[in-house]
Amino acid sequence: MYFDAEGVLHAECSTDADCYAAQGYFHTTHRFFQMDLRRRLARGRLAELAGPILLDTDERSRTVLATKTGGRIEQSLWDNAPPKT
Repeated sequence: MYFDAEGVLHAECSTDADCYAAQGYFHTTHRFFQMDLRRRLARGRLAELAGPILLDTDERSRTVLATKTGGRIEQSLWDNAPPKT
């Protein structure tokens, strides 16, 4: 596994499982902060990282991305999805 001059990952794998593991390792090491930031944005918890300056953003996120009772919208979507989903 190596990175070229453009920063693109190149991996030679013996099996698909090896390639999936290499890709997972790459994403974990190079995109974890971005994934964590987006997860916090969706849950209205950015102020935990940056302090009170982001409370307004958290409030808007919770208003848009929560159920009327304040629950997680993804759980509501899952609960209401057809069994085949």
